[in-house]
Amino acid sequence: MQKTSSRKSRTLPSSLVRWQLAAVLMICGIAVALTFAVPAEQWQSLLQNLLDNQGWKTSLLLFGLYIVAVIFMLPLSPFALTAGLFLGFWLGTLISLVAINLGALLSFAISRRYLHSDYFKQSFSSKSMRLLTSNDIKIISLLRLNPIVPFSFHNYLYGAARTKLRPYLWGTLIGSAPFTLLLVYFGVTGRAIYSAGASIDGWHYTMLGIGVVLSVALLALTQYAKSSPHLANKE
Repeated sequence: MQKTSSRKSRTLPSSLVRWQLAAVLMICGIAVALTFAVPAEQWQSLLQNLLDNQGWKTSLLLFGLYIVAVIFMLPLSPFALTAGLFLGFWLGTLISLVAINLGALLSFAISRRYLHSDYFKQSFSSKSMRLLTSNDIKIISLLRLNPIVPFSFHNYLYGAARTKLRPYLWGTLIGSAPFTLLLVYFGVTGRAIYSAGASIDGWHYTMLGIGVVLSVALLALTQYAKSSPHLANKE
């Protein structure tokens, strides 16, 4: 019985990763096919129409797709960039943060309901796995900033490990905010440059410069998260 449970605990994460990779490849294939099938002028016209006429329907659609992407462990960066591009900084940030955290909560609930802890008992006994499924808000926040474990997959680990809900929610919110804010900002910057066309001025270069500074600051933050003494002490 123990051998069977151990085998399942080892194969389930790898199966999820393979499934995610297959989904990403399928989406990329569809995107490439559409790129060759639809003329560039139509894509530009569609983009301009979306930029000029975005409303609650666009916000609701993006919100729903963002949540689905979190649950199905799809790449999340394009959604935050799109939110900044179409909705602006404040609304884009609000929708992105609510969507990514709601998706994380739903993933956590699904894992907690359907992934029985007996399958993961042996894995969770190791030091590294105990670290990945900590109940400490600070540890959860730092691990969210650490790219070693993918954000969406981490949600399922916490659910299977029966992590307490309150530290999970606060740690996820704090840890997801920096990357989300930066990506939304780059979306806003991209829209400003696209709208300016050939008349790019000093303000647009300033926006790019701010983005570079924020990227460097976030990189330093992720490096701190990787080497944090809080993580070392937990191990």
